[in-house]
Amino acid sequence: MTKSRTFIEQYANTLTQEQCKTLISLYKQDDRKVPGTISRGIVDKRIKHSMDLQCTFSNVNKWGQYSSILYQPLNDAIFKYVNEYDYLMDLPPFEVQDNYNIQAYKNGEGFGKLHCELQGMGNRLLAWMIYLNDAASGTVFPYQDTTTQAIEGTCVIWPAHWTHAHRGVTPNKGYKVIATGWCQFILREEELPHVMGTYKEAFPHKFA
Repeated sequence: MTKSRTFIEQYANTLTQEQCKTLISLYKQDDRKVPGTISRGIVDKRIKHSMDLQCTFSNVNKWGQYSSILYQPLNDAIFKYVNEYDYLMDLPPFEVQDNYNIQAYKNGEGFGKLHCELQGMGNRLLAWMIYLNDAASGTVFPYQDTTTQAIEGTCVIWPAHWTHAHRGVTPNKGYKVIATGWCQFILREEELPHVMGTYKEAFPHKFA
């Protein structure tokens, strides 16, 4: 883990090389890819030029081949992040957001406009991204003076708010594939007991 004051944490080898190659192979063969969108589902290739799979963890029939690889390693990385910044446990309960993307950028493409992950989605708390291949172009966080390198299997987690506006290194060089999504506050009261039980099991010192 990279120690810093930026609140941008990188967890190497969150996914294995084999898992990354499997996800990329599945992505390449999947005919459900759509042009990448920005806020409110708008396609504007001047801002974001990619081809995306818009997946959900809950729909196992449609997306289980991806989610079964991603879900547990992703949660392990998020638990590491929360353990590092355990004040997060004093906030209202949150969860991994159901929807996520697997997206690829070819040479000359990219997401070059500065943006944050809270735009139009007020209940998001954290963002996550896993690089699925080694690539020349990473991600720039200008306010933290940080550029993350695209290293296969590395998971990057950061706050979703405006303080962590970021963009891809563009124009993208070569071929880059990522899986990316969010953590959000839970607004459904019926799910709170289950989530609180998970919290207590993972972080017993906070409930002693």
